[in-house]
Amino acid sequence: MERPIPPEPEPTRWASAHFAGADLADVRRVRRVVRIAGAWADRPGRSIPAPFEDRYDIKAAYHLFDHADATPERLQAGHRGLVAEALRQRGTSLLIEDTTVISYPGRRPVPGLGTVGYSGRGQTGFHLHTVLAARWPGQVRPDAHGRRPALEVLGLADQQSDVRAPLPAGTTRRRPPARKPTDPPKSWERATERVGPAPEGAAVRWVRVCDREADIDEFLRSCQRARHGFVVPAARDRIVMDPATGRPDGSLRRQVAASAALGQFVLQLRSRPGRAARSATLSVSVTPVAPVAPRRLGRGSFPPVPIADSSTSLSRSPASKGESSPPASRCFAWTTSSFIEPVTARPDALANWTVPPSGAMNR
Repeated sequence: MERPIPPEPEPTRWASAHFAGADLADVRRVRRVVRIAGAWADRPGRSIPAPFEDRYDIKAAYHLFDHADATPERLQAGHRGLVAEALRQRGTSLLIEDTTVISYPGRRPVPGLGTVGYSGRGQTGFHLHTVLAARWPGQVRPDAHGRRPALEVLGLADQQSDVRAPLPAGTTRRRPPARKPTDPPKSWERATERVGPAPEGAAVRWVRVCDREADIDEFLRSCQRARHGFVVPAARDRIVMDPATGRPDGSLRRQVAASAALGQFVLQLRSRPGRAARSATLSVSVTPVAPVAPRRLGRGSFPPVPIADSSTSLSRSPASKGESSPPASRCFAWTTSSFIEPVTARPDALANWTVPPSGAMNR
């Protein structure tokens, strides 16, 4: 009687599904890519040689990555294809992106690497811009402990590296130079082109989630052309225009401060060592704005971009026994402003918000 073949472990099945489509000419290298991906999926966060038990696998991994064909584009070809297919399914997907600086210390030049940072003192490496796709669960109420379901990670929608030219000898650069119309697109705008436009219609929605480094006029416009939603923290205050008159209508921060909150609720924060229990009030407001586009050398400026601005405010104060109104020196207030895609501000937008139970939040 033949013994049944045991099923493949989950990391191996995942690696076969996502990396068997690697764009390599030699099928043996494709099998090696699947084996390496399965080992890393089984033991994530470890570098070579930790994921492998056999010395042959260690040497084979180094040999593969040393091959000219083993570029990120080719190795991730099958994986990105599956992610692109998943992004076109009905629902809302988040495209979470950021740029990581990969730095190698030392003053000796390394072939293939460039300058990172703006000091020019022994900082060598490259910039890695990653777009991670995740599925948004929609309007889901938290459980009894105040927790909402985790996002379903789809994978890498795009990843690109940027190697900057070394600075001339004896020079330092403390800030980026002024941008010109002839300058190539930045990583954020290139990511829009590489990911491609979102499908037409309301059934599929893509939302770019970025940090304040993406507060670039050209990037916001590229998102609108590609039908991408976006959430981008405002890096600086802006002059906003009145769409009806075309004249300046105050600043971004003033309009945010004057906008009414769509909703708010009080969070009871538990006590921690050295801190008493206290309460925090979270409020959110949304207002349409048309920030003035920055001027570029040799180009002037584009018309204002009609978008919306979201303000999130968190005020916190310690709660002491018998203290009804704490002094101002013991209060904490925090406000952030973010550019978001054009929306219609509805007073009932926070109707489904549920206050977590007391002690559910740590901070």
